[in-house]
Amino acid sequence: MPDIWVREEGGGRYRVGITEELLESYKEFLYVEFLKKPGEEFGPGEPLVALESLKSVYELSLPFGGVVEEVNARVSEDPSILGEKPGEAWLVVVRKR
Repeated sequence: MPDIWVREEGGGRYRVGITEELLESYKEFLYVEFLKKPGEEFGPGEPLVALESLKSVYELSLPFGGVVEEVNARVSEDPSILGEKPGEAWLVVVRKR
């Protein structure tokens, strides 16, 4: 899981984003698609977000299951936000099962 960061917020909630290392590998992301919407459950390893670059697609998943609580719609409207502060720009907030 070195390509993403996961920050515990308490109460079983986790905020998730990408690392600078992932951004360096893909250079920039042109499109962000949330594969799970708020309220939807997901299993371990199940893709939550698809990040599309010029050459390929990176699917973000977690090693645990849970439910999506929030998605960062600003990132799907303007994926360049991820390049500005990859260690801070978040994609989803989940609650672990």
